[in-house]
Amino acid sequence: MKNVSLLVVEAIISVALICLGLSGKQFLWIRSPRSASITLCAIGFVLCMASVGKFISAAWNHPLTICGYILGVILLLSMIAQIFGMKVPIVGKSETALVIIGVCIIFKGFIARFQGILVK
Repeated sequence: MKNVSLLVVEAIISVALICLGLSGKQFLWIRSPRSASITLCAIGFVLCMASVGKFISAAWNHPLTICGYILGVILLLSMIAQIFGMKVPIVGKSETALVIIGVCIIFKGFIARFQGILVK
């Protein structure tokens, strides 16, 4: 496993934004679970490019890559639902979406630590 420090940063950011969003406290532009969800998704997509994105060029059909695709779709659906205020089952509620987004980012970060299997 490589770059464990990036996984730690992802986990700290995710947990911090989840706690901040669910607590109801205001910090900069984060005032609600919805704004925390949107912020966490944006940060998650940037972190994804730095880690999981390497899988796509190395082995686009590997099971770990496919798991990353599935988690990415869940993140994208959650972000779209929160931005447009859609009433999508499960991720339509801001608090639930925030937790799902945080967990998906941590799982994608964990998957990215296995890039040594694919990228030589």
